[in-house]
Amino acid sequence: MTPAEGPILQAEVARRQEVEAQLRASEARFRATFEQAAVGLSHVSPQGGFMLVNDRLCEMVGYSREELTAKTFAEITHPDDLAADWSQARAVLKGDIATYSMEKRYFHKTGAVIWINLTVSLVRDEKGDPDYFISVIEDITARKKAEERFRVVVEAAPNAMIMLGTDGRIAFANAQTEGVFGYPRDELLGQYIEILVPERFREGHSDHRGDFFANPSARPMGAGRELFGVRKDGTEVPIEIGLNPITSSEGQFVLASIIDITEAKQLEQERTRLIALIENSPDYVGLATPDGSRVLYINQAGRDLFGLPELKQLRQMSVFDLALSLDHAPVHTVRDAVEKEGTWQGEANFYHYRTREPIPVDVSSLMVKEPGSGRPLAWAVVARDIRERKRTEERMHALTGQLSKVLDEERSRIARELHDDITQKLAVLGMGVGTIRQEAESEALNEKLGTLQDQILRLSEDVRQLAYQFHPSVLHHAGLVAAMEAHCEETSRTTAIPVSFAARDVPFPLPKVISVTLYRIGQEALRNVAKHSGATTASVVLTCIGGSDGHNKLRLSVIDNGRGFLLEEVRKGPGLGLLSIEERARLAHGTLLVCSEPGEGTRIEIEVPLEELPA
Repeated sequence: MTPAEGPILQAEVARRQEVEAQLRASEARFRATFEQAAVGLSHVSPQGGFMLVNDRLCEMVGYSREELTAKTFAEITHPDDLAADWSQARAVLKGDIATYSMEKRYFHKTGAVIWINLTVSLVRDEKGDPDYFISVIEDITARKKAEERFRVVVEAAPNAMIMLGTDGRIAFANAQTEGVFGYPRDELLGQYIEILVPERFREGHSDHRGDFFANPSARPMGAGRELFGVRKDGTEVPIEIGLNPITSSEGQFVLASIIDITEAKQLEQERTRLIALIENSPDYVGLATPDGSRVLYINQAGRDLFGLPELKQLRQMSVFDLALSLDHAPVHTVRDAVEKEGTWQGEANFYHYRTREPIPVDVSSLMVKEPGSGRPLAWAVVARDIRERKRTEERMHALTGQLSKVLDEERSRIARELHDDITQKLAVLGMGVGTIRQEAESEALNEKLGTLQDQILRLSEDVRQLAYQFHPSVLHHAGLVAAMEAHCEETSRTTAIPVSFAARDVPFPLPKVISVTLYRIGQEALRNVAKHSGATTASVVLTCIGGSDGHNKLRLSVIDNGRGFLLEEVRKGPGLGLLSIEERARLAHGTLLVCSEPGEGTRIEIEVPLEELPA
C-alpha cells in the first residue's frame, strides 16, 4: 500500500462503519416498532406460513412465538373466512391489487373465536418476485360483541328501527320495520330512505337529512308536525320518529326509531269524541281519584246541576269537600260499594252546593281500572236528575191511590149488592121452587124441580163467595187476623194446598188502609201460589215487630215451597200480580221484600208502619 492509498482506505473503513451503525440503528428501531406495536404484526410467506410475529399477535391468539411460526395463517383462520382471504392474497401476488383489508375470524389457542381487522401488503425482492406479506392485525372482538349487542337490542325493539348513512341509504332495518312498512328487510337494504317517504314530502327531504348530519344530536324529527310514512302498497301510515346519531368505524350514521301511531291517532279521535259526548251530556259526569281525595273532572251539566265552582277550583277539592250530602253518608256508601264490588247503581239524594236544596238523582258509579293489572285509575260517577220523574211518580201514585180507593169502594158496593140483593132474590127463588115441588103430581117433574133447586143453591153459594172475594165483611167486623185466617182456610179447601196461618201480637182494631192493604196482598199472593207455584204447602204469618227506628211495624209473610222464579223475568212478563202487590205496599208506606230462586220456593214480606197512618 502506497502512502497515498492509506488515507483513502481509512476513509472507506470509516464510511462502512458508519453505514453499519446506521443499519444497526435502523434494525433496532424496526425491532422496537415491531415488538412494541399496539397491533399484531407478522411476516407471512407467499405460501401462508408465519415467518415473523410480534408479541401482540401471540397475545391475541394465545400461542407462543415458536408455536405460531410453526403454523400457517390458514390453520388459525375460521373456515368460513378462509376462501375470501386467499382470494385477496392471490390478487396481491398477481399484482392486481397492492393491498387489501378485511374483517375475519381467528381461532384462539383455547378454541374461542376472535374477530380481527386484517390489512395486508406484499414485499418483493430485488428481482421483483414475492418475498413475504406484511400483515397488520387489529383485535376487534370487543367492537364486534358491542355491535352484536346493539343489533340484538335494536332487533328486539318494539318500534321500527332504521339505520342509514350520510348518503341516505338504508344500512339496517329490524323486524318491526317490516310490519310497519310492509317491505321485507332485504328489499330495503341499500335503498334511499325516501322510498318510505310519501311523494308529497320527498322534495327537500335530502336537505333535512344533510342538516341533521351537519349538526347531529338526539332529537325528535319534525317536532310539532304530523309525520307520515308510505307502505309498500302505497298506503300512508302516521308515524313519530326519534333520531339518534351513531359514530362507528364505518363512519357516521343515524338510527331512526319509528312508531306507528295509527292506533294512537284512532284512540285520540275516540277520546275527543268521548270528551265532546261527556261535556255535552245533560247528566252529571264526574271523575275523581280512586279514594275520592281529589276531583279530576266534572262536566258543565254536572257543575250547573249542583251549583259547583269552575273546574280549576274543583281540582283543588276532594269529593267530600263538595258536600253533596248532608252527612257524607250517601257519598261514602257509593264509594265503599264501588271499592268492594267495582260498581254501584241506585237512587240517592244529593244537595245543591250553594242552596242546599235536595236533588234526587239516579246514580251509576264504577271504578275505572288499568287493563291487565287491574290497578284503580279513577272513580267515575254518572248522576241523572230525576226530580221531574219523581214529581210524575208522585202524581201517578196519587192517582193510583185514588183509583185503589175507588176500586175498594166499588168492590164494597158490588159485594153489598150481591149479598143484600142477588143472594136474597136467589133465596126467594129457591123457596118458590121448593113450594112448586111440593105440589108437583109427576115424579119426573118433582125430580127436575129438585135439580133446579140444587142449582139455585149452588149459584147462591157462588154469589156469596164472589161477594166475599170482592169485600169480605169479616174484615170490617172481626178484623185482619180473622179475615186472613178465614181466607187461608178457604184457599186450603178450594185448592187442595194446605195453607197454615199464624198471628202474633197483632193489635185490634187496625187502621182501615193497613187492614185492606195486607189482606189484598195476602189474597193476591195466595192466588199466585195456587196458579203458578206448583207448591205442596204454604204458610201465612202476621206479626207485630219493633222497627229499627223505634216505631212498631206490622209484617205479613207469605211463604211457599213451590218452584220459585227469577224476579227480573217476572217483572218483564205481562202479569200484573207483583206490580199490584208493590203498588199496594207503597200506598201503605210499606216496604216489600220478594225472595225467590228457581227450585227454592218463594217468600214475600211486607212491613207497614203502624204509627204513620190514620185509622
